[in-house]
Amino acid sequence: MKRIRYVVVCLLVSLLFVGCSLKPGLAIEPTGEDTIDIETEEAKPIETSEEKNEENIRLISETLSLKPDSRQVKSIVSFIDYVGAGTISNVSLYQDDNSEYELFFDGEDGTAYRGLLNRAYEIDALQNVDTGEWLITSEE
Repeated sequence: MKRIRYVVVCLLVSLLFVGCSLKPGLAIEPTGEDTIDIETEEAKPIETSEEKNEENIRLISETLSLKPDSRQVKSIVSFIDYVGAGTISNVSLYQDDNSEYELFFDGEDGTAYRGLLNRAYEIDALQNVDTGEWLITSEE
């Protein structure tokens, strides 16, 4: 008797779900008055993070005359990503009196950055030149 009740309840519940579903004849069809014309600009290709990194790696490795897969290049690019500079440009390298290096570059939004590199081309600090704020500093 319990099994029969269980089966009957299951059938009723399934019929309830089927009966409450939207019937094809009741669907609302759009009319010409319901549509909206929207003018769109030409779609610009979106540059992925990987493409930005490839370009940053290329620029840094060429400027420092290092292989693109070197630890120093990867480290500098990771700092560039960390501060959100995007795709960089105008990369230049200067050597100071202490045989250390200053790496200058512009971020994607035009922000100027200065990275302080040691003799092994490892980044010790990174500064936003426009604001004077040190975004990354070393413990030394």
